[in-house]
Amino acid sequence: MSDQKHNWLDPLTVAVETGSIYPAPFDAPVAARAKGSLGDALDLTQFGVNLVTDAGERQLCSGMAVGFPAGRADGHHLVHKNNAPVLYLEVGTRAAGEVAEYSDIDMVARREGGTFGFTRKDGELYP
Repeated sequence: MSDQKHNWLDPLTVAVETGSIYPAPFDAPVAARAKGSLGDALDLTQFGVNLVTDAGERQLCSGMAVGFPAGRADGHHLVHKNNAPVLYLEVGTRAAGEVAEYSDIDMVARREGGTFGFTRKDGELYP
């Protein structure tokens, strides 16, 4: 049998990872988050929708889409305010190098060679 990947899948069969790579204290709010990488399962190499933004809070409803273009500063995150299950599709980049400055918290993420490192905005490393 070939190990060639298909261009289709059942999302419920994708391996799920729980937690976050964020440093403390930013990891705590997303510690129970479970994510499955559809991009890996489908062999997509340029992909990886993270709503509170710098402009305020917006309630999202089923079927809505949100986008944040690269290079446009706008701190954002999802807030889940009830116990009902939520399923969302997150699309991002898999560039070997990138910088993300979190405008709403004291954190900068830098990916070099495919690995993220986190610092404060003044450059101090998080432990």
